[in-house]
Amino acid sequence: MGSEAPLPIVIEPMTIGDVDAVMEIERRSFPTPWSRAAFVSELLDNDRAHYLVARLQTDDGPRVVGYIGMWLIAGEGHITN
Repeated sequence: MGSEAPLPIVIEPMTIGDVDAVMEIERRSFPTPWSRAAFVSELLDNDRAHYLVARLQTDDGPRVVGYIGMWLIAGEGHITN
């Protein structure tokens, strides 16, 4: 094993304040990205939706570098993004 320090990444629940950063990743990753309204609706209106972000801790403050979304239905997870 190497002696590299682990990346300073923290996994946390996505908030409305994260949507702009998530949209940037979404636009770079998919030819047909979800809309901002879709993410906001998932966060505010869908009780089955669970979204997480990966935040890289930098000298300039935390930066969202990844995300995942899923719906929990009948005890199973369905990945949305």
